[in-house]
Amino acid sequence: MGEKVSTEEIRRRKSLIRSEYKNIRGSVSEDERRACDGRIRAFILGSMSYRFSMRILTYCSFGSEPDTLVFAEKALSDGKALYMPKTYKGGVMRFFRVYDLGTLKNGNFGVYEPDEGEEYDFSGDGVDLCIVPGLCFDKTGCRIGYGKGYYDRFLSKFKGISAGIAYSKCVTNDPLPFEKRYDKHVDLLITERGIETIGKKKI
Repeated sequence: MGEKVSTEEIRRRKSLIRSEYKNIRGSVSEDERRACDGRIRAFILGSMSYRFSMRILTYCSFGSEPDTLVFAEKALSDGKALYMPKTYKGGVMRFFRVYDLGTLKNGNFGVYEPDEGEEYDFSGDGVDLCIVPGLCFDKTGCRIGYGKGYYDRFLSKFKGISAGIAYSKCVTNDPLPFEKRYDKHVDLLITERGIETIGKKKI
């Protein structure tokens, strides 16, 4: 049996990995970033998950994150119902429908967010696709984010397809530390190199 690792040790390891991959992602050049962003976007748009989803959940990219804004504009032009997150105290995140990216406002942590309005309904019957950020992913779909737990709480209720996006430099072959009770894995992992299906959801 493997040695049991304490929650404190797991969180310490996460913090070290978080710092490491912030630096790795920040080192990606602008030219490389633009090229990778275009390929990641093409893989998302060409996926069956995107084609069959009428509701798309994504976030407003910030800093060195892979760009999501061009993708969001394309989803709107394709007639998808677009939802973006708004964060609250206590680690709560709610998604609201966005009809025009120009209506987004500077919110928590300097990230643009929607106004409250038509909120995402978890009880929908169709296939929904949620684009998930992360500083680092492993091959099992485990992710390390910014440490606030917003997406882990949201994904615990989300019934659709979750797709983590990252530059391939931010995907590790080594298993990432995770807390089984809280941390949620993604179903798909999308980088500039392609799409890897991880979970049991095949669409």
